[in-house]
Amino acid sequence: MSSLTLRLAAWNATANPTHTRVTAVTAYRDGVACGHADGTIWLYDLVLPTDTQGGSKFELYPKCLLSAHQSPIALIKLAETSAPTPEGREGTLISVSEDGDVIVWSTTDGRCMSRVRSPLQNIRPTSLCLQTVDYQSAAEDLLFVAGEGSVVYVLSYPSLELVYEWQQSHSEWVTAQAVRKRKDHFRSELLTCTTDGVVRIWSYDEFGLAQQDVFSRATSPVQQSQAGFGPPGANINDGSRPESVDEPDSDSQERVMFNLESQFAALGEDHAITQLTVNPFNDDEFLAVSPKIVRLFASRNNELHELLRWRTQRSTDSLFAGAGFLSQSDIVFWDTGGTIFSVCTQFSVEGGSAGMHMARGLHVETSSDKDVVSVATSLCSVPPGAADSVLASVAGTQNARVDVLVSYASSGTQHVLSVVMPVPLSSVSGSANRPHAAPEDAKSGPRNWLGRATPFFMRPLWDGWLHDVKLPRQITSALVTQTDQVAVGYGDGVVQIVPQAQLISGQDSSGATELCGHTASITALFEWQPTALHSAALHSRESLGSAAQPEAVITAANAEPRGLLLSASKDLTLRIWDLDMGECVYVLSTQSAPVVFMAGVTVPRTSAAWNESSRHRELSMLLDSLVLAVGSDNSTTLVSVAEFERMHVTAPYHVAPVRLSLCRDTGDLVLHYADGSRRRIPLARQGGSGSQEDPANVRYPELSISLAQTRATSGNRRGRWLGATTLSRPSPVLLLDIDVEQLHASTSRVVTEQTSMDEMRELASSNTSVQVSQKVLSQICSWGVSSDLDKIKRDEFGMQAPRHMSLSMSNKRFGVNTIVFPNRASAGSSWCMSPLLNAQRMLAILVLARSVLQGKLLYDLFVWGAVHELCSVVFNNKSSEKKAVEVINYYVGKLPSQIGRRFKPLSLLTLAQYWQSANGNLQRAARTLMLSAVHGASERLRRAELFYWSSMLARSAPRAVDGEELHALTIVCVIAADFPAQLPVTARSMAATMLQTLLASRGEREQMMAIELLSRGFATFRAHVDSAMVIRRLVGIMLRITEDQGEDGGRAGRAEALGRGAVLGRAALVPSSSAPGTRRSSDGRANKASDARMGSVSFAVVGAAKSGLQRISALDMPVVSATLCSMLCDPSVDERWRALHAVGVVVQAHAALLHEHLEAVTSAIVGSLSPKRATERRRLVGAAGTCVRVLERSYACVSFHAETQTLAVGCTNGRCVAFDLRTGTRTSVLDMHGLVAAVAISPLGNLVASFALGSRELCVWDPQPSALAMFAKSLFWPTDAEAHGSVAPTKSMTIPDGFLVHSDVPVLSVMRTIKLSWTGDSTVLLQI
Repeated sequence: MSSLTLRLAAWNATANPTHTRVTAVTAYRDGVACGHADGTIWLYDLVLPTDTQGGSKFELYPKCLLSAHQSPIALIKLAETSAPTPEGREGTLISVSEDGDVIVWSTTDGRCMSRVRSPLQNIRPTSLCLQTVDYQSAAEDLLFVAGEGSVVYVLSYPSLELVYEWQQSHSEWVTAQAVRKRKDHFRSELLTCTTDGVVRIWSYDEFGLAQQDVFSRATSPVQQSQAGFGPPGANINDGSRPESVDEPDSDSQERVMFNLESQFAALGEDHAITQLTVNPFNDDEFLAVSPKIVRLFASRNNELHELLRWRTQRSTDSLFAGAGFLSQSDIVFWDTGGTIFSVCTQFSVEGGSAGMHMARGLHVETSSDKDVVSVATSLCSVPPGAADSVLASVAGTQNARVDVLVSYASSGTQHVLSVVMPVPLSSVSGSANRPHAAPEDAKSGPRNWLGRATPFFMRPLWDGWLHDVKLPRQITSALVTQTDQVAVGYGDGVVQIVPQAQLISGQDSSGATELCGHTASITALFEWQPTALHSAALHSRESLGSAAQPEAVITAANAEPRGLLLSASKDLTLRIWDLDMGECVYVLSTQSAPVVFMAGVTVPRTSAAWNESSRHRELSMLLDSLVLAVGSDNSTTLVSVAEFERMHVTAPYHVAPVRLSLCRDTGDLVLHYADGSRRRIPLARQGGSGSQEDPANVRYPELSISLAQTRATSGNRRGRWLGATTLSRPSPVLLLDIDVEQLHASTSRVVTEQTSMDEMRELASSNTSVQVSQKVLSQICSWGVSSDLDKIKRDEFGMQAPRHMSLSMSNKRFGVNTIVFPNRASAGSSWCMSPLLNAQRMLAILVLARSVLQGKLLYDLFVWGAVHELCSVVFNNKSSEKKAVEVINYYVGKLPSQIGRRFKPLSLLTLAQYWQSANGNLQRAARTLMLSAVHGASERLRRAELFYWSSMLARSAPRAVDGEELHALTIVCVIAADFPAQLPVTARSMAATMLQTLLASRGEREQMMAIELLSRGFATFRAHVDSAMVIRRLVGIMLRITEDQGEDGGRAGRAEALGRGAVLGRAALVPSSSAPGTRRSSDGRANKASDARMGSVSFAVVGAAKSGLQRISALDMPVVSATLCSMLCDPSVDERWRALHAVGVVVQAHAALLHEHLEAVTSAIVGSLSPKRATERRRLVGAAGTCVRVLERSYACVSFHAETQTLAVGCTNGRCVAFDLRTGTRTSVLDMHGLVAAVAISPLGNLVASFALGSRELCVWDPQPSALAMFAKSLFWPTDAEAHGSVAPTKSMTIPDGFLVHSDVPVLSVMRTIKLSWTGDSTVLLQI
């Protein structure tokens, strides 16, 4: 079942990014990314101010906080995805932490695209480079990661799958690497430099590395290590090893993948080279940067030429930090002292300087160079972006790449982020004759080559920004209690119990309950809910005045359970609190380190094995009272909450405990660690001393508790709509996980007539869910964009503008959190960041708006004293619906236009995930938003969406369609249903084939998706599908009979059930008075056995198939009618039975469209009742009777007489046909002029009256003429019609002009207004 979860992030006062050191920086299209020593990454947006005459060119705003790494950020690199998104190529950030964790982030909204946790095997990374494989194939790019070792890891980008582990022949560390694509070679080259200063150039086949079918992982050193000759410590993946693989020699394999072309020794001299940069304008040249020297080399024909070198200034202690190329002859390099050097070189490749010019400037501006502690710098070449790109606007270019130098200087007093866009020195007029000689001269004016570094002083920026969004105290831990309140632990040692609505709204916590006692920050919280016996024991001990007497007598067995809260602190104490009284019950001391998390030893209540004996029950009660506290040094303390004592303490360990289990023989606990070791915690002596059973004969049930999962969830529980977690330690953010679907279910209650008065009072008085929904809506709605909308939200919904909450996205698959901070200076800017976040917000707004209106209606009625009116109140009230529709229409239609072109269109992928949601309200909202997004998008964007998702389908066509491919198919089909001309023929055929495959699958979700999409776009895919097969399949699903069953499987049982239809006498056809599709036996009992023997398809799939058949009938009735007639003539009795029921479904939905094909369908129905096979006829009589009854009710031109088994049908071509169902033949045909509007059979069944519109003629004729009459007719009417049983009317008359019915009246109106009925044996009444 789908679940829509939003995260609200409460920012913390102490979580200032300037408190942690910046270790890596880079620039992207619209801003700057900074990686910190605590593992977080901050994205800052650069915004052009409205007034650009004074001050800085940019304004800096925090955009996103990316939290996933557990160690300092070592490397950050800007990249682009190979496959373009619908809006173009998506910019990404590749971050690598010191523990080897590699993550790919989106620069658009900060979401995590892929992650690999430990490909480097905890080796500290030193260099990172990306190889773009630019050819038309599905292969991904290559990412080379090197660390403090001789191994280079090759990963696929952006999926981050390990492609190759390359063990070099030397043992020195790789300090720098670079990739270049030689234009005169078919192979690429990898440049590596090691700690000994040796530069090596390796050639490799990028196609062989990128294509999975060319290079198999089974022949890599990863698999070679399994044979005993690979590198030690290699990562072995048993699942990827094939059954039979020819393992070549390791050296030969390496020579094939990486060949050493040349080697140059001691280029780094005394200092190792930290950076290698290839000239993108001339791949023969590259820069080698070491801390004291920068050198420019040219390599040709395996020879290396040193062209230029630069040394650091002797007067300063600064070191070179990096270098790069601005053009073919322009080089820029910089040092840690804040100086940037620009060099213009004019020389030939062979060497010999033709002229060199240098200029200097400042890339870091601080009050004093001595204050600088650390400087993180990076020169990034930002790819060309859209017209609204800030960097491109300032640089004055839209189609070229922009070089940006980013520096972050940290000191004790200042934190300065500088952004510089250096201009090539050769492009400045007069620069060759007047080079800048000093830094003071370089920053003299805005016309120099450097322009001026744009500094951002981070500490004043954060102090001003946190003034608006900070919480009063530092939050260190949080927990949602059983009473739907939130327990929050602060850094000052106070635990606060806060109501949900108050915490979400960010209001003053003056009314909250505070638990004071700890002297240091709270590190962990845990709620313990006792059983009835535990609660009685607690009450008994309180009455005796002793809190630690285990032998107290239980005197209050019926006492209500009382919740206890356990809080751990850095003061090395663990306090037990009574939540009802707000008092501390007991204080325990922990082990040598603070407790970081706690887990309860809970016995499953559903297991009956714990009630087999008294020893089982005693141990169960003992385990329920235990809580395991784990310290930061991996020491553990087992606490008995019922006895208020420490039962067992384990010493610190070098790895963390991961699991707690129960020994089934002794009843002791076993603690499992990550390295496989175990420790036993004895429990047998604690209970069962008075039992008469032999302990040797007692065997306890299995019990296993995952401590890693408990630590990750941090108190979240299933079935709750709210969960509270802290992001990291020290925790900068409190995350509130709000499940919108569960919150909507708890808010929207429908009062029916069976609801009792007490239940109505309880529903009306519990207004907590409505208040919480209001607060959540206040946080996720936009404010300040429209005054009219703000007024509606305040008056009708009771919402208020938020204060300091932010939105957040989480990826549970990768364990990543992204917190979004919109620009508060611009109204509506929060809708200009992320398509994914916009789609989630829109869905939540549409779902919760209806819940709030419904809840307020019930509450208002209760307050007004009109409780007696609640019985008649159903929450689909017209006024509430109208208000909800107003909000929906505004957000869906007007909000994008009011915000402007920067509004991010809704993510169709997110909406497609809820297209088939089990929650009807969520499904309705997702489909409304998706259709609105498709119709509101421009034609260019729709074509881009179709191209992107169609290409994804093409890549996944050979495999099974599931997951993201299924969502891609949904998007393509939804767009193609309304805009078929924009979908190419090849993509249309591919999508139609996939839909047919899903329709024949066994999965109910896949079937429902295929039915919905195929029926909606049947006009688009009609030429590429087997229409008859699709209709037959829908009919089979609709009747819950799977076509996968054999021809003989279950036939006997179904035949018995189907043969119980309305049989009277000799298989006479009697119209059933029950609803179509219901089969009843002669004694009136429903055939439940028939439903039981049919397929196990759910009613949701049956309903979807029925709707799909009706939708296809509206689009193409000729195909549907022809298919049903073909099924009625099928030799299989099951196929004819299905067709009879399907006719009734089609007639009920689209009687007017089927009117034109009525004669053919009726003839097929009569022909299916062959009298030659009595057994088959008895099985089909019931379904045929139901079908005829539906036809008679839906059409005035159909009449049936049960005693004579005569069926008369009037057709649109002027023919009136009579059938005898006893023989299954057509008995007579009366030719009239114009459409036959009404037909009626006399009570005796010997006459038929029919009325035609064109000739206004009313005729009475004999449906079953005698043989003599037929012979006489053949003598006087020798025409071709006599072969068809044509008869002459017995009597006829023409209606006068005063009762004329115009022929231009719609068919549906004619069938409803004209009726024929017999008032006697010889009198007929025509009603117009």
